[in-house]
Amino acid sequence: MLPSLPQQDPSPGARRADLARAKQTYPLKHAYKSEARPDGFALAAQVPPRDEFAPAMSLKIAAVDTRLLANHALIDVEAISNGVSGKSGSTFGDFLGLTRAVGTRHKMFSRPFQAATRIGRSFPPSIESYKEVFLAVPKPPTMEVVDDPAKRNRLFGWYRVAGNNPYVIQGIRRVAEKPEDHEGILQEVAQAAVGELEKLGHSIEDKLPAWAKAILSPAAGTGGAPAGEPMKQPPDAPGVLPKRFPVTNEIYQKAMGTDDSLQQAAAENRLYLADYRLCDNLPQGTWQDGALGIERNKYLYAPMALFAWRPETDDETGQLVPVCIQCHQTATAKRPNPIFTPLDGTRWDMAVSVVQSSDANHHEMVWHLGRSHMVMEAVYVCARRTMASHHPLMILLAQHCEFTLAINDYATKHLIAPGGQVDTLFGSTLPGILTIMSRAVSEYQLDRASPPDQAEDRLIDDLNGLPEFPFRDDAGALWTPFARWIGEYVGLYYCRSEDVTNDTELTDFLKMLGAAAGGNLSGIPEVNDVAALQKFIATLCWIGSGQHSALNYTQFPFMSYPPAMPLALYAEAPKEDTPENSLNWVAMLAPASDAMMAVDISYQLSGVKWRTIGHYADCAFADVRVKPFLKRLYRNFETVEEQSRDRDKHRFLSYSFLFPSNAQNSIFI
Repeated sequence: MLPSLPQQDPSPGARRADLARAKQTYPLKHAYKSEARPDGFALAAQVPPRDEFAPAMSLKIAAVDTRLLANHALIDVEAISNGVSGKSGSTFGDFLGLTRAVGTRHKMFSRPFQAATRIGRSFPPSIESYKEVFLAVPKPPTMEVVDDPAKRNRLFGWYRVAGNNPYVIQGIRRVAEKPEDHEGILQEVAQAAVGELEKLGHSIEDKLPAWAKAILSPAAGTGGAPAGEPMKQPPDAPGVLPKRFPVTNEIYQKAMGTDDSLQQAAAENRLYLADYRLCDNLPQGTWQDGALGIERNKYLYAPMALFAWRPETDDETGQLVPVCIQCHQTATAKRPNPIFTPLDGTRWDMAVSVVQSSDANHHEMVWHLGRSHMVMEAVYVCARRTMASHHPLMILLAQHCEFTLAINDYATKHLIAPGGQVDTLFGSTLPGILTIMSRAVSEYQLDRASPPDQAEDRLIDDLNGLPEFPFRDDAGALWTPFARWIGEYVGLYYCRSEDVTNDTELTDFLKMLGAAAGGNLSGIPEVNDVAALQKFIATLCWIGSGQHSALNYTQFPFMSYPPAMPLALYAEAPKEDTPENSLNWVAMLAPASDAMMAVDISYQLSGVKWRTIGHYADCAFADVRVKPFLKRLYRNFETVEEQSRDRDKHRFLSYSFLFPSNAQNSIFI
């Protein structure tokens, strides 16, 4: 059936019947309710057969699993040869995991391989031990870099512009003078007075060594705020360094030298902040200590980290330099909040891990699951319930939501279910982790989600102040021809503003997207003309393609090696008096079984590809007028590919995830 707008359909009765069937096929439900989002997330109540994984997809997943099975077998063989374990290699249960992946829907990643569960919940004896789990799978590019102290800080800065989560840093254009905070001082005095009684009760415990504190501390999950409580810190004014992060010029110059200054960097657009306030005020997670057989705390913080671009010199290439880190949003009477710099040795390494762990949690729950998976599920279900199957926008959106319901159904049943990988591997409790997702989607504005708008709003669009930003540059290069193609497609059916305003199904779609009982999304623009519609549809398609690709396929390269990016912390953040001992840093990292599970899930999620961006199913478009637009898109993509590969030759680490040949067309994994 040829696509048509409702006002132009020659068979309106058949169209109404089609929509009625769609509403029965795509019932809407809401889940993951919290104080941040009392109406919850809009989800499909069922996965219709047309949205299930294709058999070929299951085979692709099985191929990735085969590599992981080989990796587990080699680890077992290595352990036997070293006399560490008397257990055999891969068991029959391991290979059942492979047959489940091929033959059973929604269970591709439903549990770790049996080999992973045989690895003890004890800590590796050294940092080097974490390398021993990469035998039949590639070694992540971060491994050798993070082990080199001379390159470690550069890698830390590189994560912000070309890692798994390049959506956090924002430009700082003004460093506000900090006035005398009389109200804050009075509040601190009051807190101190109340805290004295608490301190008295804890005075004995405070003198105990760290290992004894861990045994006596209450089970995690009792600390922090109940899941769903609002954040203590609201969004800050754009471009202003928050007063709760009191960086001085003296602190700044410890990293950048006396030839530079904090005010100068801000004035020259070279100052950038990573603020993880969405992770604030959450309960602590727990884990079972295999060695001691007790429940212990995991930790997740809401740090702030400052970076500055150091221009190229005759002796050194330009780079984004880490300046300082504060591990908490604010200080309290019981908890000092020192600012650490790269001169602080082990305490700096620990503070970097605090940031990296928060970044991993932020990546997964804010941008990957929340602002990509969950947003596009709401978009797709609302579209199906309001637009006929032959509506031209429904035809296009269906291609950019291919298998999205299937993978999200898996995620809700396994990944983000009690006892699932998110519950096991990340820092807070499962309700706490889901609270981050709720906060994130509540603040997400769809009308500002395109790459150009994101760059402008986050003040990262100055090519002089931040000349090297691989994600920004590759996303912008890919967006331009992609948005043009979407605009040309939309323009086939909407020639005048009246075509937009008279489309009753489009009107219903936009209303449902923003309704609390519908998609419950924010930032739905007023679409009254063709240009506004073209941009909005291009933005939605981008979220399901380029945005998700940048978040998904970076998981294994950047998140699988705990010393580079721990998913949770197993010891507390550093204090000013933390001893200068590298074992304090090692103690923050994952036990062996959790490290192995992180390798498994990140490799699975990063290893499956289906359909590259701009490529659609053979039967997707019945309208022959679409073909010339797609041909032009592919020619433009060839140019983008060549230019992106040329830029990539000169980078610190390769960033190839937004090459047209690598970015994918929908959220299917």
